[in-house]
Amino acid sequence: MNWLWSLDRNGYRALHVDLHREWLDPWMVLITSTGLGWVQALLLLGVACNRRARPYALAAFAAGAFSGIVRLGVVVLADRMRPSNFAYARPLEEVFGNSSFPSGHTTTSFAIAFMIGFLLRGTERAWIAWSLFFWACLVGISRIYVGVHYPTDVLGGVALGLFAAAASFLVMRWKGWGPRISEATASAPIA
Repeated sequence: MNWLWSLDRNGYRALHVDLHREWLDPWMVLITSTGLGWVQALLLLGVACNRRARPYALAAFAAGAFSGIVRLGVVVLADRMRPSNFAYARPLEEVFGNSSFPSGHTTTSFAIAFMIGFLLRGTERAWIAWSLFFWACLVGISRIYVGVHYPTDVLGGVALGLFAAAASFLVMRWKGWGPRISEATASAPIA
């Protein structure tokens, strides 16, 4: 496992130290801020003002909230030191301690993206999900760039976001909650 730890630290150093550019800092801070749960909730609330989009926004909110709650338990179990504690780190956020794995910003961002992906796959609006996946990837990269997460924290966030979205989607489908899913989407296997 030393090879994984070495790869993780080298990946962190490459994004946080070697690729650091002052002109990029405000952009990365802005992108990383969109991964905050309260920012995502406000944005989804805004989307929910549109009656046709409301069921999708509520489904995305449910997946994001569920992923955030599960992440809190995983963080306690993992008890992983943040890379911002390294002497060479210059984090753009004041976040230290042992709450690194998985990245919460990445977890909720991918939970939202995966939920919308499940709901819109096979439709003419699937591009929305692809846009959200691009945004979620940027959030994940920004967490490393700003100096508060390792690459495996981000990958763990992607996995937990997928799990939370899939579980939420299956429960909603089983209970008949959420937006009406087209026949093509409803009969297609989840993959």
